[in-house]
Amino acid sequence: MANEIISLIVSCQLNQLNQTLALQVVRVDTGEQIHLHEGVFLLRIFSDDTTTQTRCLIRHLASGREAFVQGSPNLSDFVQKALLDDHDLQPVKTEPEQSIPPGSNKP
Repeated sequence: MANEIISLIVSCQLNQLNQTLALQVVRVDTGEQIHLHEGVFLLRIFSDDTTTQTRCLIRHLASGREAFVQGSPNLSDFVQKALLDDHDLQPVKTEPEQSIPPGSNKP
């Protein structure tokens, strides 16, 4: 079976006049612009005391669909420094993961 790869470039641009963020996604191989569905997502980065693996949960809040991304210990640092504008965001120590009902807007 051949490996299949889709490479995308995601550009985020802040419009300071109205404080909105424009997101553009383009395929690397064709230069074609990719259109995304409107939606709100929960992005949760976590690790626990029993493993050194950092994981990322991505949940589409309206449908409850979710996926886990497994990463290196650098995942949290990457998100904070490459994606977030507020680099002082610190993780909160919590009890074990609690379930969030599908369609809930509360992380």
